[in-house]
Amino acid sequence: MIYMTAKAFVDTNIYIYALTKSQDQGDESKRIVALSVFETLIESQVIVTSTQVLNEFLHNLVKKFKLEDVAVFNIVEQNILPISLIAPISFQTYHSAYRLRSEYSLSFWDSLIVACALENNCNTLYSEDMQHRQNIGNQLLIINPFK
Repeated sequence: MIYMTAKAFVDTNIYIYALTKSQDQGDESKRIVALSVFETLIESQVIVTSTQVLNEFLHNLVKKFKLEDVAVFNIVEQNILPISLIAPISFQTYHSAYRLRSEYSLSFWDSLIVACALENNCNTLYSEDMQHRQNIGNQLLIINPFK
């Protein structure tokens, strides 16, 4: 018997809140929520993310948190890679994103995230940046865990 394992795609901002500390109390509240999301997902689902998310994660930690590339790489290697499947962005992903962008009025970057989540058979996408509880093609539910 083959069992289907649920997959959840996690967007950049959820990793950022979980893996950084901020002086802002609102960010600290989001950190607690993000850590809770990961605790739940690790126990019950396969976590998927993309090379795009890793690139955005690095960019944000270098620019906003003033970390060196090597420090961010170590954070990724020690915290993200052990719990996440990393999906590539292919030309097919771009093609799917183009269709999704117009059909669901998504930004270019968000459409790539959604396309990658769909390509990897995820049923949930955790993101702060997209419409909470939006259903994409009756296949993917977007959840903003901070709502």
